[in-house]
Amino acid sequence: MYVEDLKDALNAEPRPESLVVGTGYLGLMKVSTEVEEALRTRRIGFMAQRTKQACKTFNDLLKSGRRAVAALHLTC
Repeated sequence: MYVEDLKDALNAEPRPESLVVGTGYLGLMKVSTEVEEALRTRRIGFMAQRTKQACKTFNDLLKSGRRAVAALHLTC
């Protein structure tokens, strides 16, 4: 995953508090260090999990009132 893949989420207003990344069924999708740095610079929390768990985490964040976005990779 690269910064270009997340441009809409990174530039959203209001800014999300958290980004949840689903790394695929087997967790094989990798997040670039460029993405991690862009999130850190914008003070957006970040977690990468297998997609099934990422969906649960994302829904839990929304239920708790957090501003969250998800980027979900479905294969691998």
